[in-house]
Amino acid sequence: MAPPLALPCSSLAPPLFPPWILPGSSQFILTPPWILPGSSRFILTPPWILPGSSLLLPYSSLDPPWILPGSSLDPSWVLPGSFLAPPLFLPGSSLDPSWVLPCFFPVPVLWRAVDLSGRAEPQRDMSRQVHAHILPLLFVLAVATVLHVTWTHVSRNNYLMKLGSQFWFAPITVPPTTTEPRGLTPIPILHQKDLKKMPQWDFDDQYKTERERQDHTVYNKCDSSLWTKIDSDPELRDTFIPNIRMYVFNGSITMSEWNRLSHFNNPFGFMDFNHQDVMKALNLVPRPRAPLLTPKPGRDCISCAVVGAGGILWRSKKGQEIDSHDYVFRVNVAVTKSFEDDVGNRTDVYVHTAHSITQAGTRKFNNTQAPQDEGIKYVLIPEGMRDFEWLQGLYKHERLTFGSYKGRRPWTLYSDAFNETRFYLLHMDFLRYVRNRFLKSPTLNAGYWAIVRPTNGAFTMFLALHLCDRVDAYGFITENHKQYSNYYYDRGADTHMVFYPNHDYDLERALWRRLHDLGIIRLYLGAPRSNKTM
Repeated sequence: MAPPLALPCSSLAPPLFPPWILPGSSQFILTPPWILPGSSRFILTPPWILPGSSLLLPYSSLDPPWILPGSSLDPSWVLPGSFLAPPLFLPGSSLDPSWVLPCFFPVPVLWRAVDLSGRAEPQRDMSRQVHAHILPLLFVLAVATVLHVTWTHVSRNNYLMKLGSQFWFAPITVPPTTTEPRGLTPIPILHQKDLKKMPQWDFDDQYKTERERQDHTVYNKCDSSLWTKIDSDPELRDTFIPNIRMYVFNGSITMSEWNRLSHFNNPFGFMDFNHQDVMKALNLVPRPRAPLLTPKPGRDCISCAVVGAGGILWRSKKGQEIDSHDYVFRVNVAVTKSFEDDVGNRTDVYVHTAHSITQAGTRKFNNTQAPQDEGIKYVLIPEGMRDFEWLQGLYKHERLTFGSYKGRRPWTLYSDAFNETRFYLLHMDFLRYVRNRFLKSPTLNAGYWAIVRPTNGAFTMFLALHLCDRVDAYGFITENHKQYSNYYYDRGADTHMVFYPNHDYDLERALWRRLHDLGIIRLYLGAPRSNKTM
């Protein structure tokens, strides 16, 4: 019998490819790499054939040593648990000749050939067997190494990850690739005061989007969804972006994104803002763990009520109808106490700015705090630098020592002393999309263009439109707004609606009526009141 074949010491992973050819045997493939780390497992598959024997070594997970009967005399080959580090001893008979496999050269350094009875063979037979077995092995090993290097370069990571799902060892994770240029820095700060009207950029109407409409899982199940109507109207279909990115969070604003958004004024971008000041806040905001809305059990459609503060709701008796929806959105000073019959008492989503939530808890409106219903979710519109300052105190649970709200403790204005898993920050692209596609006012060409933007109610309306199948709007401006007080909590007083220059109320009024006529929303139009006072 030929002396046991010397197995080269190697720590290569993944396995050698193509298969090794053992002299005196058929081909075999080691898959995955047969590693002997002294642990309780290694795998050889498919079976390989021992030289000089017809014995097949099937798949096994036996703890080494393995005792392999090799002939009729049954000498034992012992394969100790090892990582093929030198020396690896293969006792082959009672005389215990040792084959030593050094880690950096795949041939024996110290060897002594014996036959199965333990007697020394003639020297010339030894020399012939060395040439017959070792030299072909060296040649095959050299070729295999070259092929292995090439193969590794092409498919190493994919192969290991595939194997990792089938075998005991952990897969190698590959860091995600990025197209972010190296060494990118913030562009010089652009200032609103240097621009006489809203600038127009080639990328002004480009927005971040998601791969799919992830925040609405029943979209394809609701036959009466407003999105079915949008898809059937070519103009609406081209205007709406169902998978627009809606939220901003830690990691979502890369340096290239910062530079792009720095071309737009707040709340649509970062013009006038310092990168470090803003990122201190954004880096605190985690990625949302769950959708803002989830379907109610047993329902295919999501119904939403969006409640504004218009005086049209005074004595409307719409409270029960509002609370019958799956979700109720409220915005700004969302007073419900003492007005439940008209506006309901539920709040599932509260949309606000730092300014509006601080105003919500004022006795002027017979209100002590912003809505704090059980399970309520909060959505912040980052309209200015003061909102990013607010976020720092909110997430750090620290009293603010700087900025517009110095001395305030933001988290105290939210339910459960603020639960970050129920807090969402609207993305600048979503806000700009609402303005550009639906509410682009002519006043953006005026000298005061930088303060012109849709109302918080408009942003709330489009938030609901992108999450719900049915949207009913209450307390929004209508053609007959002059018949009502400014706000429903004015209790019918003669306070006509104030048209502030930073909002285009006529544009919003026309849009709500058009969407109502198209069946996209159902707008509460109210009725004339002959007695507006108590």
